[in-house]
Amino acid sequence: MKYLLPLIISIAVTAGSPGSEADRTLPVDSIASLSAGQCLILGSSVPPGMMPQTFQDGQLVCSDLKRWTSGFFPGTCWYSYLLSSNEEVRSMAESFTDRMLDVDSYFRDHDIGFQTMCSAGLAYKITKDDKYLPSIRRAAELLAARFSPITGTIKSWNSKRPVSRVIVDNMMNLELLTFASRQFGVPEWMEIAESHADKTIANHFREDGSSFHLVEYDPGSGAVLVKQTVQGYSDDSAWSRGQAWGLYGFTMMYRETGQERYLHQAEKIARFLLPLLAGRPVPAWDFNAPEPLSAQDDASAAAIMASAFVELGTLSSDKTLADRCSSMARTILEELASPRYLAAPGEIGGFLLKHSTGHFKAHSEVDVPLTYADYYFLEALCREFRPDLMVRSAFGSFIPDVPLADELGKFFVFEDLFVAAKRKLVREFFEVAIHQEVHRKVFVKLASHAASCRNTRCKDFLPDIRLAGVFEAEIVDSALIPSRGLGTSPGNQYFIVNEPQAVLAGIFLLGRVKDSTDNFFTHST
Repeated sequence: MKYLLPLIISIAVTAGSPGSEADRTLPVDSIASLSAGQCLILGSSVPPGMMPQTFQDGQLVCSDLKRWTSGFFPGTCWYSYLLSSNEEVRSMAESFTDRMLDVDSYFRDHDIGFQTMCSAGLAYKITKDDKYLPSIRRAAELLAARFSPITGTIKSWNSKRPVSRVIVDNMMNLELLTFASRQFGVPEWMEIAESHADKTIANHFREDGSSFHLVEYDPGSGAVLVKQTVQGYSDDSAWSRGQAWGLYGFTMMYRETGQERYLHQAEKIARFLLPLLAGRPVPAWDFNAPEPLSAQDDASAAAIMASAFVELGTLSSDKTLADRCSSMARTILEELASPRYLAAPGEIGGFLLKHSTGHFKAHSEVDVPLTYADYYFLEALCREFRPDLMVRSAFGSFIPDVPLADELGKFFVFEDLFVAAKRKLVREFFEVAIHQEVHRKVFVKLASHAASCRNTRCKDFLPDIRLAGVFEAEIVDSALIPSRGLGTSPGNQYFIVNEPQAVLAGIFLLGRVKDSTDNFFTHST
């Protein structure tokens, strides 16, 4: 079973494997150390009740918690912690995340998704500390309340005019609803997210896969009134960060829902972007900006695209496109890690990436570091080069001799891994061979410990699978669960269930039991 472990990790975390060709060309450990140092420098300079925004003209610029970017620095610290294992950075991540827990104090609009999921949401995924859940739930309630069944969308910007304004950025906030829908058992939130995504496909995107920035709807009839690109060069241009939001957002929606239409949309956006990035992996602020305006880069758009390309490269069923996405992700990351973009220790006030663009036409935040550029840069690095660390975060500090049941319990509640895995498993009819020599006690532990799992979803599917009852047989092979639509191979017997979470946990346990190597995160194929 040794060969299965890296496969499971790559499926679950949407990433390549450590030690790959790309890993040898990018100093991930050095970047991890740099990120930790920069986070500590930056965090120590931020006043209470504030968040870092940018570093301009030699000065740190901070904002209050109401600004849409307020959740990114806590998340940057969490990702830096995953990469560096620096406990000071973890303490800083916890401290700055605590500033974001009073959701009502900073709620203004749709960006509650960014603000909460990049701080409390990420903190909960990593720590499983229940103290973050009330904030996530409250944020989901507030975001869902902005949904209009007439337009089928969540209102983005507030307006004094009688219009409903929706920007493509809003795709990113849907993850708050999909996550909260599963976590708290509110199916309506998932329905809202899908409705908004469907309307975005219909009304924001052009035939070539590019998108408008803003669509205004008539709130009374739901009719489209105006299509604009507010932060781009012109209404008909392709604003770079807007394209990045779309690529990331629809990739995420496919991972969260398994709906093929979202995968197709993400692939369409990727096919539009890849040729444009081929000669310039860190794009201009707008793909259609003429010279000399096109000279200004946007590293934030590149970082968002890199993270999205990593994930889409594992999810796309078009192997050629998947390979191109994976290759582009590595190319972008290598470029962002070059001296042109990556700060030296202590440079730019503790930020990581130089040369981002906020709002070029408004002369706002041009050629400066930005918190969200750093956030998605580190997220992309975790996804691409250190998936083992993201899996480790499900266990906390890994101790080789921890009892098997304890390992399982911590792994089983890290649900986001399983959501991503389920998409992959179902699409490819993933089949797991169970060797006869594996004794039933492994699966009895699986069933009994999963039953005590804090995650309600795990408890819900256990009666259907009946793990505890099925595995009372002395030999597992005598009690195989029939395939439920996932497919089988002639001549072989398979353990296949309708909940891939159980499959993953079972494989993980099998590998742990059958392999005496303690460091089971880094097996090679």
